[in-house]
Amino acid sequence: MEQVLVTLIIILVVLIIGLSIARIQERTTEYDVFEAERKSRPYTEAEVHHHEVKFGSKAKPSNSIRVSETTEEEIRHLVLSGKKILAIKMLVEKTGMSLSEAKHRIDQY
Repeated sequence: MEQVLVTLIIILVVLIIGLSIARIQERTTEYDVFEAERKSRPYTEAEVHHHEVKFGSKAKPSNSIRVSETTEEEIRHLVLSGKKILAIKMLVEKTGMSLSEAKHRIDQY
């Protein structure tokens, strides 16, 4: 009887570990696809913002940072999918916002 219980516990532990590994791989794959799609775009808003700052244009106040409709849709999709961290990362990279500004904006969705 004890051997059966030990065997069942071992099987449960192996199943739990296997499911955890599968979830980690799924999240990693989603992130890799997201990054590949993002990097395939020729110019992002962050690059444009970087050049504005580099060449002396006055930076806009944080309240007036605008995001393109495409980016807005992507961010909304990420937020609704429960991927707020990726949404914040995208917003920071595309607009040059600080992390706190981006988090505040994402929390408004």
